[in-house]
Amino acid sequence: MAERVRLCISVQRVSEPARENAKKKKKGYQKSMANTISALKRVRQTERRTEFNRFAKTRLRHQIRAMRKALAAKQPGDLKTALSSTFSLLDKAARKGYIKAGTAARYKSRLHTRVKVAMGEVQK
Repeated sequence: MAERVRLCISVQRVSEPARENAKKKKKGYQKSMANTISALKRVRQTERRTEFNRFAKTRLRHQIRAMRKALAAKQPGDLKTALSSTFSLLDKAARKGYIKAGTAARYKSRLHTRVKVAMGEVQK
């Protein structure tokens, strides 16, 4: 009888970490397979960099959305400020490697063309 009690307790103790691991996997956390100290450090660095890159790309997308809203509103003052801040973020993202240089150039070209049309400088 005593053996059964010990067995049940050990099964419960084993199942707790399994639940925690399942929760971590759901959140997107993945345990690393690194074996050396330097590999563990690289895993930490990669996690930090990935988090910041995700934040930077999200910020860029929000700025582009804001620019498109300003284009829809067609207010010259808003367009000029939104255009300069959007171009700045696009250049920075291309320089840092969040997006490719050609992608940044394409976004800038298309946005600038739409701004010219909205301000009446160029026909469609």
